[in-house]
Amino acid sequence: MVKVIRLIEKFGKDLAAEKHWIAAEYNYLLDMRNLLQEAARQLVNRSPLSPINEALRDLRQVGRSERRVSRYEKRRKKDLKELMRILPLDEQDFYNRVEQQIDVAKAHLTKGASLFIGDLRERTESLKLDLSVLEKLMKEKTPDINRISNYRGIVHKAILSLDRHIAEMIKWIGALSVDIIKEEQEEERLKKMAA
Repeated sequence: MVKVIRLIEKFGKDLAAEKHWIAAEYNYLLDMRNLLQEAARQLVNRSPLSPINEALRDLRQVGRSERRVSRYEKRRKKDLKELMRILPLDEQDFYNRVEQQIDVAKAHLTKGASLFIGDLRERTESLKLDLSVLEKLMKEKTPDINRISNYRGIVHKAILSLDRHIAEMIKWIGALSVDIIKEEQEEERLKKMAA
């Protein structure tokens, strides 16, 4: 019985760690989205380069958080596999259903993380380059209003595209968080039953 309780507690610790890093990733994505929106507002009368640089820093943190989430997910799945050997059938069914939901959300996030982090980084770097060109155009002695207007349009479109990608990742992180919380609640119930 002591072994069962330790296994449940280990599973709970890995769940809590995974939940923590999912929340961190979520917060970095929200911050990145806010910075992009700030950059879009500054596009009209100032240079939005500063918020874009901050968004790049957040992007690095998103990647780090995603790697930690993956690490704790592997541990959690290993613990759950051991736990499934001793759980009653109704508990096994519950965990199988929740794990399927987690796998769906995780598949979207993994696709998003590898695709989006690479894609987001590439797009953000491209946006930063376009912004530096826009700044140079605005600082010319005789600025070409049409070229400046065109570059502002390009930059604005790129910012909106990034914002949509980040919103999609935030949606899937929210779904993943809900499923992790379900497992956490069930783990608490198991702990009480085993005690």
